[in-house]
Amino acid sequence: MKWKSWAPATLLTASLVAGMTPTARAMGSMTIVKQATAGAYRLVLKIGPAQRMAMGHPKHGEVMLHGQVATCSFSGNMGMSGSSKGARGCNHHIELHVYNRKSGKVVTTAVVTMVMVDSRRHTRITVPIMAMMGAGLGMKDYHYGNNVYAGAGTYTVRVAVDKTATTFTIQLM
Repeated sequence: MKWKSWAPATLLTASLVAGMTPTARAMGSMTIVKQATAGAYRLVLKIGPAQRMAMGHPKHGEVMLHGQVATCSFSGNMGMSGSSKGARGCNHHIELHVYNRKSGKVVTTAVVTMVMVDSRRHTRITVPIMAMMGAGLGMKDYHYGNNVYAGAGTYTVRVAVDKTATTFTIQLM
């Protein structure tokens, strides 16, 4: 796959999501939501505050199904977690919902990659992909993504689903 072959996504303005976690609402955090149609897929990118993630049947946060664990660690106050000396705490949760463009059904078998590129600093954040769903929401909330640490700035988020790719532009505060 070549990065230069990616087509720009249809961008929507950032919006608040009614289903934000109590932590997000208390902090006044905003969730960014962008949508695009790419190849056989309808894609919905959401970026909000870091989320608790666990295997099994947690009552809150994200249910991890399979994939890579985040390289930063969750801290409930979005600051330094203290779990790893010198490691930054995760401050954002990035998720990509993938739907079949024609049927509207959730795609659960896609191979997904995501890279965030800071436009000003030219730094790259490779998002470790974990398949997950919101606790209590079931398969209708099946998505790909993870918690990441990303500083304030404008990012190009390069997303590939199987052999189909697109980009989103986002502004993080």
